[in-house]
Amino acid sequence: MGLLDNLKDMGSTLSSKGMEAANKAKEMGGISQLKVKIAGNENQIKAAYTELGAKLVQEKADFLEENYPELLGKIRSLEAEIEGFNQEIEQLKQSTAEANAKLQEEEKNRKAGQSGPEA
Repeated sequence: MGLLDNLKDMGSTLSSKGMEAANKAKEMGGISQLKVKIAGNENQIKAAYTELGAKLVQEKADFLEENYPELLGKIRSLEAEIEGFNQEIEQLKQSTAEANAKLQEEEKNRKAGQSGPEA
């Protein structure tokens, strides 16, 4: 077998391996797309269950209060915690806004002091 034959054989092997890699990449891309679709559908199912549960709680509150008071109590307790966390978030935002406004005012005053008339 000559050098030319060896080069042709290597070229064929490389071409074949390149096609295998391309096919595998195509497969992985297709699988990834399908997994994203599956996750999207699963999220929609969870959202539908959540919506259904909320409607049932509203419509069957008396029944649920009688038969599942501990779960409703837990839900109410968690909702109250969430409201508290949301209030803390708003307080943090307000504090940050006030601190930033103060810093901007100090920077403005500092710059005005530097560019003012010198004695």
